[in-house]
Amino acid sequence: MKEINIISNLKLSEGVLITFHRGKRVEIPFNLLYSFVLRGIGFYKAQNFDSSTIVGIIGKNNLEWIVADLSAISLGIKSIPLDLNSDISHYQNRHFKINTLLISGDYIEEINRYKSFGYNCILLDDIMHYENSEKELIPYQYTKEEIFSYKATSGSTGIPKIMSHSYGAVLNSVYSIQNMFEHKKNDKILVFLPLNLLQQRYWLYSSILFGYKVIIVPKESLFISIKTKKPFDNLKGY
Repeated sequence: MKEINIISNLKLSEGVLITFHRGKRVEIPFNLLYSFVLRGIGFYKAQNFDSSTIVGIIGKNNLEWIVADLSAISLGIKSIPLDLNSDISHYQNRHFKINTLLISGDYIEEINRYKSFGYNCILLDDIMHYENSEKELIPYQYTKEEIFSYKATSGSTGIPKIMSHSYGAVLNSVYSIQNMFEHKKNDKILVFLPLNLLQQRYWLYSSILFGYKVIIVPKESLFISIKTKKPFDNLKGY
């Protein structure tokens, strides 16, 4: 049985995203973010990416990361967020292959290093500014059992391995969080831990579905983001 895509509601969502883009704080309603996601979808399609594609994401909590993630979800592309300087060769095998790395332009040296190992590297910024935008969002439909995202971990054994998260489990977690906290339109959720952690991305997906404001910043920009002329009333952090 097919399930609703988490971001199907993006164009109609009343939620708002506050984050950073090219070092500057930006505030953008999700119905305007929609146009950037359409650009990302157009970019991925031009690369022939589809639901069989696995991409690694290396970057900071910012608009580029978010657009790359939401665009991937739109097409059922499987992502695996990675730490800077990850040794990707530990995770590659005949059952699991990372096709491409999506990397922040802040990490030029790392990009060159990964390229020297033969990895296809794409700048995150290029995805959201792609000129040939998709006309409309026709979201991929996941099944509950289908893999939504991957996680790289060494766990308690110290041996690198890959864990997967099913779409059904992610969707259940997002709805469970909303049932627990009952966030409303005037609420503002602050996320400063890395988006590499799926639990942090839950707040992004939840804000799209339930229409509240989410503030996603790298931890080094935390104090800049809250030192504004208009303090964040109803601010909540998890």
